[in-house]
Amino acid sequence: MRAAIYVRKSTESDDRQVLSLSAQIVWAREACARLGIADPVLFEEKQSAKTPGRPEFNRLMTMVEKGALDTVLCWKADRLARNALDGGRVVWAMETKKLTQVVTADRTYIGEPDEEFILSLELGLSAKYSKDLSKNIRRGIQEKLRRGEWPCIAPLGYRNLRESADHAVIVVDEPMAKIVRELFRLAASGSYSLAALARTARDGWGLTLPKRRPNTTAKGLGVTTVDHILKNPFYYGAMRVKGQLYAGTHSPLVTKDLFDRVQEIVAARRTKAERPKSRVFALTGLVRCAKCGRRLTAYTQAKPSGKVYCYYTCTNRMRRRCDLPPVSELAAFVPVRETLKKLSFTERDVDLALGMVAELRERASQDLVQRSADLNTRINEVKKAQGTLLDLLLSGTVPRADYERKRADLGTTETNFTLERDGLADSRATKLEQLRSYFGSLKDAVAVFDAADAAGKKDLLRRIGIELEADDDGARVLVGKPASVLLNRAGAPVTWRLLEDALRAIDV
Repeated sequence: MRAAIYVRKSTESDDRQVLSLSAQIVWAREACARLGIADPVLFEEKQSAKTPGRPEFNRLMTMVEKGALDTVLCWKADRLARNALDGGRVVWAMETKKLTQVVTADRTYIGEPDEEFILSLELGLSAKYSKDLSKNIRRGIQEKLRRGEWPCIAPLGYRNLRESADHAVIVVDEPMAKIVRELFRLAASGSYSLAALARTARDGWGLTLPKRRPNTTAKGLGVTTVDHILKNPFYYGAMRVKGQLYAGTHSPLVTKDLFDRVQEIVAARRTKAERPKSRVFALTGLVRCAKCGRRLTAYTQAKPSGKVYCYYTCTNRMRRRCDLPPVSELAAFVPVRETLKKLSFTERDVDLALGMVAELRERASQDLVQRSADLNTRINEVKKAQGTLLDLLLSGTVPRADYERKRADLGTTETNFTLERDGLADSRATKLEQLRSYFGSLKDAVAVFDAADAAGKKDLLRRIGIELEADDDGARVLVGKPASVLLNRAGAPVTWRLLEDALRAIDV
């Protein structure tokens, strides 16, 4: 007999199914000794048989089809195939007498119609087992997601903790969580590109990603990894699987507001975010070209007198795609100071504004209770609709495809309501704290601006919401809300009505 031994395990990892291949080989060699088979050809496979494409199996069947082999020894029939294509290939080789027998630990299949039928049945059951296993795994994952449990490897900043043999949870990995929070904070400032964030984490913090598997090596944080972290809703409490959001039970590392702010900055990276430089300039990242929309970059020029002046030029001008003339920093500071003078708060204005914020804090708890109750009502309505939809499916009224589509929509709606309810208190508290900081920034704004260094000037303008647009006539100030509302007071004292309009402008 021209025989071959085929052994297979379903993973390439050396730490899993360690004894599987060796145990199969020992059994096969003992079987060869009993059958009087000498020098069998050995085929070792470390790959799942769920889908076609195994190289060692293909080499084995090629030799069988060419007549070089006519007997195959394997521990079980499911070692040969768990899919219809490979299983059919084995059965056809037996039907055409290219394969005379398949020897397993249970029985020997020979080229007879009854044996061929039993072999095809065994291989078919193996393929069905794989499909059922996959279906059960998907069902288990879906149930975990419905309960708010993450079924996969924990993202950076978290770790998997096994509480028992059949239950594991996601917990915060505090050392890594601090790094993730800092990445979001730096990204939200708008002063760091993805490459700069990766470089800061790698070189500045000495961050090395943990090894996910024994046969991999640890490596530093890359740009792609940073991008995935900043776009992962897991960090504010949601779980995204195949485009659908689920509410998680794990502890969030950042607020939804911070996450959304980072998404806006990352999405507008090409035109809005500042590239990190070795030197900080006061207006980089804040001045936009009125002609082409690009952000202006800064450079310095020394005059014969020895004095050094700063200028801002369009990045497209360097590529000869824009004719915007350079803008002097001193000239750009003129409209900035005029705007800050109009926005500047007196001591009384700041006290009044902070008093209003304190009053809002008093009323916030009542508003939160009412809003939370409304959201709970909507969540219950969605759950009721899900139950009705399931009843319609079971009664045959709704087709399976329509049911799956509507169920996904209802699940997303329920998740959004749940996340909004859970993040309601944090969101309101965060906004009120931002208001305290904002109104404090307006106190003596001109004097603070003049006394600050380049980084301080930039930080002040960003906190207030001041940007500039440059054209042939120079630079002019663009003011966003709520600063644009406060400008309407034209130097008059701050009134409650004006503050209410300002607060309404930022949806508080």
